[in-house]
Amino acid sequence: NKSKRSQRLDMEQLEASYKVFAADIDASTRRVNMNSLKAVRKETGIDDPSIMSPETWVKYKAIKLEGKKGAAKASALRSLRSCETKIRSLFRKDIRPLYGNLPEKLVTFLSQPKTKAPPVSYTLPPKALIDRTWELSKELAALAPKAHAAFTMAITGGLRVKEILGYKQDWVSGCDYKLIPAEPVLTIPGSENLFQTKSRKSRTIPLGEAFLATACEGITESDISTLNTWMKSRVGWTTQKGAHELRKLYGAQVATGYGLYVAQRLLGHSDPSVTAAYYADLCEVPRVVVREG
Repeated sequence: NKSKRSQRLDMEQLEASYKVFAADIDASTRRVNMNSLKAVRKETGIDDPSIMSPETWVKYKAIKLEGKKGAAKASALRSLRSCETKIRSLFRKDIRPLYGNLPEKLVTFLSQPKTKAPPVSYTLPPKALIDRTWELSKELAALAPKAHAAFTMAITGGLRVKEILGYKQDWVSGCDYKLIPAEPVLTIPGSENLFQTKSRKSRTIPLGEAFLATACEGITESDISTLNTWMKSRVGWTTQKGAHELRKLYGAQVATGYGLYVAQRLLGHSDPSVTAAYYADLCEVPRVVVREG
């Protein structure tokens, strides 16, 4: 509608349009992103006609950081950055033009640098918990085969939940390099139909026998929920996001065994600093020998 496109975007239009423009991501993610924006507007008490402005965000940061020091402040900054990322995702670059005329202050907010937050280094779970997870995974395979498939795809391939949900069998192929024997690999497309990776870039992952024997199409959100519940109630993990923890465990194995660069490539992190922040503390510097004459 030409007349609507000439108007300034408001909250009502945003909520209606975002569902259509971001149909490539699941409804629960869209809801979380929209609720993050609503929470900021509600907590600041500002009915911002610009939807979001630098001034509103500064006030929200001040509220969340008030009286916080040390670890509490670091945690608050990470939460702020996460919230800001969700809000910005409502206006990601590929759908931003579809909204038409964005308010000037909103454009300014989207163009300013993101909130800086201290990195979180990954701590390996206890070996006993990892061993128990693998031991009880046989039980999961019998009770919920697709939840078990999701388990294997995350822990042996490092796939994100969205990638598990969008998995296609034809992503698997043979790869023949000159210096190594041919081996099966998984090539995750950056974008394919309604599927899109987080970084919007494709990546290739070498596969082992467990992945090849177990991975399947048609895994649903319900299967992921079953996996997460099983990890917490049956195995003893404390996280609500078990599938994501399995991906992080995969990343730790790759980083410590093959280096941060390989981990970044296989995990699909667009920024190497993300990989380093998570796993650098786990990596030991080996004895280095160089030519001395």
